[in-house]
Amino acid sequence: MQTQILKILVLILIPLAMRGQNNAILQKADSLFSAKQYTQSFRLYDSLLRDQKYSPAMLLKMAYIKEGLDQPSALYYLSLYQQATDDEQTLVKMEELADKYHLEGYKPNAQTQLNAWISKNLDSIKWVIATVLFFFFAWLVFQKKRNKELAVPAFFLVITAIALAWFINLGEPKPQIMVAKSRVYLMSGPSAGASVVDILEEGHRLKVSGEKDVWLRVTWREKEAFIKKSNTISTAL
Repeated sequence: MQTQILKILVLILIPLAMRGQNNAILQKADSLFSAKQYTQSFRLYDSLLRDQKYSPAMLLKMAYIKEGLDQPSALYYLSLYQQATDDEQTLVKMEELADKYHLEGYKPNAQTQLNAWISKNLDSIKWVIATVLFFFFAWLVFQKKRNKELAVPAFFLVITAIALAWFINLGEPKPQIMVAKSRVYLMSGPSAGASVVDILEEGHRLKVSGEKDVWLRVTWREKEAFIKKSNTISTAL
């Protein structure tokens, strides 16, 4: 009995202790940031982010520090901040920085905005379609009991079922990555012996469509290419 109580206490106290430690690190980092000791504060913020302990304010400060150092990696932290907050103004800021550093992959268009909206609301969309599907099924049953025409409700039932199946199979959106190093080779195939498509600088953002071994298949200027995973960083929180 005492052993079980001890185990329960350990399970409760360890997360509380870790949370307290993370809060202490964050407070120290914020204090260093306020004192304009940006390098030291960034190290602490980075340690928290690696442990998935972050706040939108922290991400924004990390972006500020990198922008002050005139580094394209400011876009990485702005991207994380935008995902955490859905702040549309951040998208404008990211586009400005991308133009400044001559980087591609940041200009929003109707397709990317639609994909982002679907990704954000995918679960809600599935529930709405499932509700509509149930309605058409009930309508079909009702019509059948009354010996009425079944073609119309059956048609809408099939269309709705197809739509639901499509959204269910849609799965997670295609991830985006950022080039994390300078002079990274973009290859025509998943091999070091393939021809070089282009040489990219740090900060370009690419959409991933697949992977093979240590290579990621990406789209670059509307063409398929391959890049080594080790030369990239995911822009997903």
